[in-house]
Amino acid sequence: MYMKIPMQQLFTVPKEILNDARQKILNMEATEGYSFKLQAWKRVDSYAFNSPPDLSKYVGSDLVDYVISKFPDDVLFGWSLSLLPSKEKVIEHTDRMFFHRFAKRIIVPIDGTKDVLNWSYDNDKKTRRYYLMPEGFAYQLNTAITHGLSNNGPFDRRAVYFDMIDQRLNTKFSSHPDLKKVILQQNTGVIHVL
Repeated sequence: MYMKIPMQQLFTVPKEILNDARQKILNMEATEGYSFKLQAWKRVDSYAFNSPPDLSKYVGSDLVDYVISKFPDDVLFGWSLSLLPSKEKVIEHTDRMFFHRFAKRIIVPIDGTKDVLNWSYDNDKKTRRYYLMPEGFAYQLNTAITHGLSNNGPFDRRAVYFDMIDQRLNTKFSSHPDLKKVILQQNTGVIHVL
């Protein structure tokens, strides 16, 4: 859904839920790893699979159930896990996938957030607006504006993204014969759209 601000803090996430998710992500990294890489930034997400696996497999059901419970009128449309190593950055990009026009992108930072600087551009499209997203909270992101981040700290930064869509819209679009193609159609180019 459209937001005028780059990020909004929504609710707290209990430490024990974050710790459990962190351990499950570390286990995944030791066995499977990530399926997408752009420079040093790594991801695994539901959009890379013909039949997407359950996010609970990667982060545990406690985190998934907790976040979904905060959106009683929505369903989980897609998800991503993200790893940004220490001293690395995510190039500036814009998420222009079709569903970002009618879905909510929620991020739950898991760890390594203390020295991660996020930015997006002001209305003049020249001035960067900087912000932090400490762990312990869930945030809604406006990914339709150009944004990026830099991990200036000594620890890797991990985060889980939840793409939530209104149940009514999900029902309406779920019968589309080639929805995945529509969703991912702009996921290429010099301006990275993710």
